[in-house]
Amino acid sequence: MSKTVNTLLLCYLLFSCVAFSQNRKIEFEHLSFEELKEKAHETKKNIFIDCYTTWCGPCKFMSKNIFTKDAVADFINESFVSAEIDMETEEGIELGSKYQVGAYPTYLFLDSSGNVIYKFVGAKEKASDFIEEAKKGLNSDNIYYSMNVKYKSGNRSASFMEEYIKLKFTRKENSQAVEIANEYLNSLTPEQKTLPENWFLFGEHKNSIYLSPADSQNSNYLVDHWSEFVRHIPDSTVYKRIAQNYQGITSAVFRKKFFKNDSVDIQVFDGFQKKINTIPNLSSKNQLLVLMDVCKAFCKQDKSLVIQLLSDNISDFSKESQNLLFDLLATNFNSRELRTSAVYELMRKVVLSNKNKNLVNYFRYFLDGNDPHYEKFDAKNLVNRFDQPEIVPCFHPDLPMFYFNYKKNNYLN
Repeated sequence: MSKTVNTLLLCYLLFSCVAFSQNRKIEFEHLSFEELKEKAHETKKNIFIDCYTTWCGPCKFMSKNIFTKDAVADFINESFVSAEIDMETEEGIELGSKYQVGAYPTYLFLDSSGNVIYKFVGAKEKASDFIEEAKKGLNSDNIYYSMNVKYKSGNRSASFMEEYIKLKFTRKENSQAVEIANEYLNSLTPEQKTLPENWFLFGEHKNSIYLSPADSQNSNYLVDHWSEFVRHIPDSTVYKRIAQNYQGITSAVFRKKFFKNDSVDIQVFDGFQKKINTIPNLSSKNQLLVLMDVCKAFCKQDKSLVIQLLSDNISDFSKESQNLLFDLLATNFNSRELRTSAVYELMRKVVLSNKNKNLVNYFRYFLDGNDPHYEKFDAKNLVNRFDQPEIVPCFHPDLPMFYFNYKKNNYLN
């Protein structure tokens, strides 16, 4: 009996120790920002700020699953004066503007004067990964701090600027990244702008939506100086970016985001067509010219002409140009309009061209069997007609018809 009691007592004590050891969490101070800096100065520690919002799922995950881990709590509590700040409060909005907080959660590591030592964005699934990042906030020996210092000291080499601007984007300092990129671009000579080392300002990558969006300063410079760019950059690469510019313009028109303040100037598309025509070897020239005509028809609210222009040319469009139909049809045509014969014919031609699988799959939902080009069979007669009941639907690669492909088998034997 005594042995059993001792065993139970030992188990209880062990369980209590484990439970206690897993009960620590980050100790966040409830202080103003100025008071936070004062305490950091007094304790000779750096500052850790969890920038969160009440609706942010990853923020809640971190608070519940990572900040309550012993290893995380012990490291942060020992090394930093910590605060969690709702970025939608007055104080949070002010700090967000000061420290370029563009996504949540963002984690700031500051010295006692409020200068940024380190910063990273996004939740971490493992406590060890969070600690590894947080360690970089202990001192200035990290890439974020060192690259900021190099920029302030005047480093403007092309290789450094590309990496520095990329770093700014990874920290969601998007507006500052664009500002830095524009300042750098304006410091270059016309010849330097066209060199391969500066192509990142104009080329296609995950940050080009910020650096060279459609009809932007950079995109328009590329269009206006294409002949200089192709001396240093493969012409196919340059022409692809030019095509993406006008495809982006068309997308913005379809989404009604191109013109500001509802001031529509259709003549701007005539100007675009003139520029397109100045590029003799642009392989996508014809489809881009058609897209500008489509934009004009769209701005005149002539849906019939929009569909007719597209239907007449969609088979020759690239996958990327065909993809614009998502923006057009999803936001501007109701269910009744999508069932009209003209739209039906446009969809059928897209499916027949078979260039854009996502669009083909989307349109097949609307191709419900009412197409006059279908040859229909009663299921009971399939064996007599095809020698088997199992058929595979296909679209003819050249002719405007739908047909069945099948393979014989010996199931009747």
